[in-house]
Amino acid sequence: MFRKLPSSLLLCAAAAWADPVQIVAVAGGGQLLQDAKAPFEKKYGPGLIELSTQATPEAMAGAKVIFLAHPDPEFCRRISADYEKARRRGAVVLITQYQVVPQAWNYKPDLVRLKQVETLYSYGGLENNVSLLAALYQAGGGAKKITVPPALSMAQSGIWHPQATREFKNLKEYLEWYRPRLKPDAPLVGITFYNTYMRQRDVAHIEALIQALEKQGMGAVAAFGWPFHTQDPMLAIDGKSPLRVILALNLGIMRPDDTKWLTDHGVLAFNIQTSRETPKDWAEGMRGLPIDRIAHQVNTPERTGAALPLLIGGTEKRADGTEITVPIPERVEMCVRRINRWITLQDKPNAQKRIAFVYYNNPPGKGNLGASYLQVLPSMATMLRRLKDEGYDVGSRPPDGPQLLKILERSGRNVEKWAPGELEAMVEAGGMTLWPIEKYKQYFATLPAEFRSWINKEYGPPEKCELLRIETKDGRHFFIIPGVRSGNVFLGVQPLRGTFERITAITHDTRVPVPHAYVAAYLWWRYEFKADAIAHIGRHGTLEWLPGKQVMQSSWDHGDALQGDIPNPYYYITDGGGEALQALRRSAAVMMSHLTPILLSSGI
Repeated sequence: MFRKLPSSLLLCAAAAWADPVQIVAVAGGGQLLQDAKAPFEKKYGPGLIELSTQATPEAMAGAKVIFLAHPDPEFCRRISADYEKARRRGAVVLITQYQVVPQAWNYKPDLVRLKQVETLYSYGGLENNVSLLAALYQAGGGAKKITVPPALSMAQSGIWHPQATREFKNLKEYLEWYRPRLKPDAPLVGITFYNTYMRQRDVAHIEALIQALEKQGMGAVAAFGWPFHTQDPMLAIDGKSPLRVILALNLGIMRPDDTKWLTDHGVLAFNIQTSRETPKDWAEGMRGLPIDRIAHQVNTPERTGAALPLLIGGTEKRADGTEITVPIPERVEMCVRRINRWITLQDKPNAQKRIAFVYYNNPPGKGNLGASYLQVLPSMATMLRRLKDEGYDVGSRPPDGPQLLKILERSGRNVEKWAPGELEAMVEAGGMTLWPIEKYKQYFATLPAEFRSWINKEYGPPEKCELLRIETKDGRHFFIIPGVRSGNVFLGVQPLRGTFERITAITHDTRVPVPHAYVAAYLWWRYEFKADAIAHIGRHGTLEWLPGKQVMQSSWDHGDALQGDIPNPYYYITDGGGEALQALRRSAAVMMSHLTPILLSSGI
């Protein structure tokens, strides 16, 4: 004899097995889960699931199963109230790395189900995500009996190219496919990135880099995996790497073997990154990266040996609410231009290379050509001799230290407006470079509009510039470019940040732009002298302290706009680490350390 069940229990049982099963799945690569919904329905039938990849209060209120992949404590704190309501009404909750969740959650994992969904998620790929939805449907009490296939193992490392029909296990195999598509002398550039991008098929920024490199006649080797040094099969053949530069997105966790690999192979590594901010938020902000990402995305790659930090992508939301990485086209282009410049600097015959050495005369004066704990003039004379020995064109008789002092006091120093007539007298004595302001304005017009507007708003047109400008009797205006040329080397002084009455207040002010005379010097070195490198001599100049983002600069920030894509070897004292970081991060510098006097005399 059967007992009649209460109608309330019947309703609960019917609800427990009713379709569709509402799923909340918050995970990196949520866009791939959304993309997996259509093939899931094709395989198992329509109307079985409703999927939300955001833990909104509305989605949490109706969820029968909640999947959270690697949640951070702040996220857990935000959804705590909604989580508790879902738990009390019986929602199934599956959390990977659940050790981070608050104790108050009283979370007790179903280890069997958790292992199943965690394996499917971690292996990644579209087919595994279809299976992940099937596993979540089962966990949420779906009425239809379905079979969840085991996870398909995905490659943890390899080489990817958007035009290839497969991934490659090593560089030799890849180049057999790829080399016929390139010019014989095309330089190869590596791109290293975490395999999570591949698992989640979040690779638009990688594809943008590949396309930009190939457009400029370079080849791309996009290798996924981690740790970096374990990617040797994808970056080298028989212990030697043919790569000229590596763009590294996967140096965020310190591994000494990563540094050793870069050192042993002698490959210049760029620290390229993406941001969880939208490109718009990044562009409008002054930090460059959220402050909690600096250690992972900047500090650790620097300690590993990567330089030239540059942001090439941000995060956007799709119509379905999932987040994807999107390239920032202008920054991708700048990245490729810088690569091209560094490779040109390596390949160009020394006799043809043009180098601008920038020294400091701040505050101005005949006796103030120097840097912190560095004898600048003897050092530059030594550099000229070494360059001559290496086959550079430094003139028939490069000057020594005393000769340099005499020359630069005459024609290679800054002149303030409190010395009336002195600039004109120096011009009259000869040796100064006069650059017509009309020509300056042509190059100034090529700089980003935001940068130009900033300067014009503060100082007016270049004809009104108070520093290093003269007006001839016939009304023509010229900027003065102080310095001396010796063959293909130019020794030039960094212009002043501002006039005497303002300099104390604005030296490290990141809101006040530089005057036109400052811009003119960098543009002249780049476009008229045609420098292959603009090297800064000693701690420290002012370029790295100018207005703009703290790191991952945009094209209109001062360091990026002025130095442009030109290599910046920076000769810097070895104990100046904190200030050297400014140069690394804000002027695209590659540091060359020199010893302090104490270390030198100690014999260490």
